[in-house]
Amino acid sequence: ARVFSSHTLICLSVALMFQHYCKSRLVKIFIWLVVVILSISVIAARHHYTVDVVVAWYVTPMVWIIYSFHVHDAPFPVLEDDLHFEKGAYSIRE
Repeated sequence: ARVFSSHTLICLSVALMFQHYCKSRLVKIFIWLVVVILSISVIAARHHYTVDVVVAWYVTPMVWIIYSFHVHDAPFPVLEDDLHFEKGAYSIRE
């Protein structure tokens, strides 16, 4: 018996990543809306039982929180020399 939705696990992991790293509130709202719609779609398409999706909604954030608590977040290794600033925007030099 399957009692965990990997479809939901991947979607939630991506949403948690955006929630943690993204600064745009609009993007965060959009991502969470997409995850809710995908979760409902997985249930409606009968790819998983409802309990599979609900368990994934509980387990995935718990694992994320436990991992975040034990592993301190390091900033992305972007050096200022690698960035080219132009009119307030930046791009990676090639």
